[in-house]
Amino acid sequence: MSAGASRALLDVFDAVDEGRFDDAARLASDALDKSPLERTLLSAMVAYVDSKAVLANRFTAAVGRLLRKATDRGFHEFAYNAANKVMESARKVSDYEVAARYYQIAMAFGDEPRTQAAAHVNFCPIVRDGLITGEKDWPGAVEIYEKAAKMGLIKGMANAGNVCLWLTSAGREAEYGDRAARWFVTAIDHFEERRPRVDMESDAELEEVITNCRLNLAGMDIDRTYSGASLDRGISVVQELARLGHPIGKDYLRVGLRNRLEAIAENPGDSPGANWRIVLTALGWTIDEEIRVERYEAPFARRARGRTRRVDRLLVELESKSKFPLLVVHDPCIPQDGGIEMLRSIAEQAQRNHPDGFFLLCRKAYFIENEGSIYTMIFAQLPGRELYLASLWDGATPDELVQQYKDGVQFGDPAFGEKNCMISIAVNALDEGLIIAQDASRYMRYVEVGSGLRMPFVREENLLDLGIVLA
Repeated sequence: MSAGASRALLDVFDAVDEGRFDDAARLASDALDKSPLERTLLSAMVAYVDSKAVLANRFTAAVGRLLRKATDRGFHEFAYNAANKVMESARKVSDYEVAARYYQIAMAFGDEPRTQAAAHVNFCPIVRDGLITGEKDWPGAVEIYEKAAKMGLIKGMANAGNVCLWLTSAGREAEYGDRAARWFVTAIDHFEERRPRVDMESDAELEEVITNCRLNLAGMDIDRTYSGASLDRGISVVQELARLGHPIGKDYLRVGLRNRLEAIAENPGDSPGANWRIVLTALGWTIDEEIRVERYEAPFARRARGRTRRVDRLLVELESKSKFPLLVVHDPCIPQDGGIEMLRSIAEQAQRNHPDGFFLLCRKAYFIENEGSIYTMIFAQLPGRELYLASLWDGATPDELVQQYKDGVQFGDPAFGEKNCMISIAVNALDEGLIIAQDASRYMRYVEVGSGLRMPFVREENLLDLGIVLA
């Protein structure tokens, strides 16, 4: 190496080490034009400027120009970073055209598989979002993401699935539903089985990508938008995510459980307790098969004054594996007909038989609507406390309802509302002797029954039997 060449190299390194990145980029650019340095040394010089600028967060416009110049001189290993730098500040079609040109060079550069695959993913938004053509090209984006996926890039697999899912949601389920699911499964398996991959991200950084794949696949299971979809499998996945506090997991769980309620094809049970068991089991509760009957006085019921009332006693399993009683009164306990007073009286008497507490429901299900959210009524009784009115929602567990009670959460708290009243619809359809999947829907009618409570119904003659006449 000549003294001049050595001096040029040292000048670049000194400028970098002193933090003068614009000077370093200019000196390196001059060296590309006229230095007699060998190609490997020129590449190392540009790489030094590039890497140090990134580490120092000093990736200036001059450094970006250096990388583009190096790429144009045949140093294609710099095309990926050159394109990324252009893309960061791109605002016009001409900017995107420049970025696309350098991405395409990087996509063809096979010496570095990691940047080659990543270049496909970073280039894809230009096609996907129509940043040059003005027209979004989702199918074209899928093809590009799939090329990256086949190189072993998990983010390519996930993004291929994402855009296929968009196309599925846009009405092209037949073409892209199975394709989306396949890529989500592939990404999950590739990650969990620790197959060779070319992603630059660590396991921890990819965990969010994989969680989104699980969510999207579970959503497709819940919505049944591919040929191998399983509602129960989708619910199982989002139940675990919801348990860990994932907000989207909670939303998906509620949709999944609503869909499961709508799909119940069982015949109605032979008692109110059996009907509630069908519904609560669909919500994921574990309830013993045996139903025992208890009897309590009901002095506050106008239509049943002086008579004892039958109550089904079921046993619900808590997380601790202990059993917690669930009492279901055979009377509809219509609020405007003294029903709430009846429930309070029965709860007071039932504490003698169940001193450790219990849940309390009645034959009919009721809900209130407040600011667009639905709250289904369930009572809970714990030792030494007042009878508590809680909110039953899709995804609620017995333990969560007990915790609501302990925390003093008020009935109608926004955190425990629903966007549908499918729980009460399902219970009341069964009570009318109907099969939910055939005869009920989330759009069932309801009637006001006092205290702000509403009762869904299917057949008007059922209301007449309860002494309710529609206006």
